[in-house]
Amino acid sequence: MKLTIVAISRQGDGFTIIGCSDGNFIRLIGPTPDGILRPRSFRLHGWQRPRIWDVLDIDAPYTDGRPAQPENRILSDRSWRLLQRPANDWQLPVSVAPELFGSRGAAVQPALATDDSILCIEPGAISALCVWRADRENFQARMQFAFGGSIYNLPLADNIWAPRVLANKEGEHTLDAIGCRTPHGVKLILSLGETWRGWRYKTVAAILPNRRATLWRDATPAILPHAQRRTLDGPLEHADPADSGA
Repeated sequence: MKLTIVAISRQGDGFTIIGCSDGNFIRLIGPTPDGILRPRSFRLHGWQRPRIWDVLDIDAPYTDGRPAQPENRILSDRSWRLLQRPANDWQLPVSVAPELFGSRGAAVQPALATDDSILCIEPGAISALCVWRADRENFQARMQFAFGGSIYNLPLADNIWAPRVLANKEGEHTLDAIGCRTPHGVKLILSLGETWRGWRYKTVAAILPNRRATLWRDATPAILPHAQRRTLDGPLEHADPADSGA
């Protein structure tokens, strides 16, 4: 399967990866009860971690038995192959529905939820929030944005940008303040979770600044010069924000 990575988000002690293949969103999960991906799940050359806008050749032949998330595909243990870094095609299916997953709130009742559990949207006014959660006694990264005539305030799980929000002081911040440049606008990848305490909660899985640059190269570590291989093998945490689409 040829898959363009569009979201790498934190989930529990691991990750969730969302990609786009032939205009359809796919959520990669592991062959475990919780489905969480951990670093050992990454099968790229040299155990490097995937990045946003990587184009990968992966094997995920099995559908998941959870009907609430029909996009889920279970990864096999076969190696992944890096085809492009970054992708030369930025096009994604964008939702124009007036509501997100069937409601205008932070969560939706299962009976009212739409069939899709992954959406890409182009929001209006947008800001990042660093919020103190008294019930958990920690800070949480959130996104506030306008869409379809409503204001949403949702948790941010993006593996690159959520830590940058938390590195700022408590309060509301522009995307520029966290180092996310969006001169051409921005897209958000949203994920709808499984039912928990009678509700399904919405999460911002990724912030994707719109890109107009045509930066592109074929990228297969086995055939690239040594200097370029070092760049490709760098861990996700030390990647330049430009690799995430900024």
